[in-house]
Amino acid sequence: MAECRPIIGILPSICCIVNLHTGKVCKAEALIRWDHPVRGPIQPADFIAVAEESGLIIDIGRWVLTQALDQLSRWQMLIGKDFQISVNKSPVEFCAPSNGPESWSSVIERRNVPVGSLIIEITEGSLMEQNADVMDQLSRFQAAGIEVALDDFGTGYSSLSYLRRLDIDYIKIDQSFIRSLTRGPDDVALCSAIISMAHALRIRVIAEGVETGLQRDILVAAGCDYGQGHFFGFIDEYRGKAARICWRWLQRPLNTGCRAHTDSTMRSDCVR
Repeated sequence: MAECRPIIGILPSICCIVNLHTGKVCKAEALIRWDHPVRGPIQPADFIAVAEESGLIIDIGRWVLTQALDQLSRWQMLIGKDFQISVNKSPVEFCAPSNGPESWSSVIERRNVPVGSLIIEITEGSLMEQNADVMDQLSRFQAAGIEVALDDFGTGYSSLSYLRRLDIDYIKIDQSFIRSLTRGPDDVALCSAIISMAHALRIRVIAEGVETGLQRDILVAAGCDYGQGHFFGFIDEYRGKAARICWRWLQRPLNTGCRAHTDSTMRSDCVR
């Protein structure tokens, strides 16, 4: 099952994560899109909750993990050996058996993933459970050199005690905060405070949903470490020409710094 697509029409979609201070693509998040054979494109917000409720998210998550890891070595050859791939693990997936051949740990071990190459994104829902098995899984991931990111930070019941107790490596500021950055100084101050707090705890910060150059500039001024969103583009392995264009875009920051950010023609070709 780990090697089979769990739903017809499910496709990987890879979101670039850029170092805001160098302009280089250094990470990517493995996402999914569903191109339903009858209903057409369906947004993740419309099917992830159903997949979690039915338990199908366990097979979907494992499949996304294997797809991402299968491409990792090729990406590291193209972009650099320090390139990281980030994969989401839902609270429901933490309820699946953590041992055995189909577990995340076994999938990762079979592929000999280089230390420091994988980031696992979790939500506050996973932390709210606080059961021993969840904590044990996270500890084992980190012991194996896998980093942990807290997704959608600021939208739920965020607790500083979680960040310290679990030794979180990254927080991802929710896109709702990023969209508000140009509305006024209070929104900028709130985002800056989140970044400062994270840095004080030695946690790096990724801004989600960056869509404009102005948003990027505000985040750079606030000291944010990384950004992702439509402004930086996606890699789509299943769209032929678009995939080739995006690979070319990925190579540019390695030699041209932040010019890739201002090349609107190249960027628009990468956005889905």
